[in-house]
Amino acid sequence: MEITPSIVTHIAELCKLKLTLEEIEKFTTELSSIVKYVNTIQKLSIDNTSLNTNGTSGTSRLGLVENSAYLAVIGDYVFKTETPLREDIIKEGFSISEVLANAPATYNNYFVVPKLI
Repeated sequence: MEITPSIVTHIAELCKLKLTLEEIEKFTTELSSIVKYVNTIQKLSIDNTSLNTNGTSGTSRLGLVENSAYLAVIGDYVFKTETPLREDIIKEGFSISEVLANAPATYNNYFVVPKLI
């Protein structure tokens, strides 16, 4: 798919954005390169790949390593990544009076905000 300035303009209108001609040109170039990259990835052969937790076969593997890190092996490259998760720890929260202390207006322990509808 080729990204044209008219496509960028249409996307901007859907997002309620007003773009200058320079921005339209810039985003056309950037989106075109992203689409080209995705097309390249789609053409890659993944027939001889596998995803194993023991990391023993295939050209692409994911294995658990000490201290909750993951080891990804893709071809000849090895990537070590930390897990993005953290341990859930229950902490003491703020009291209602602390939360409402800086509010411009309150009523019966609630924030007072302008009516929208």
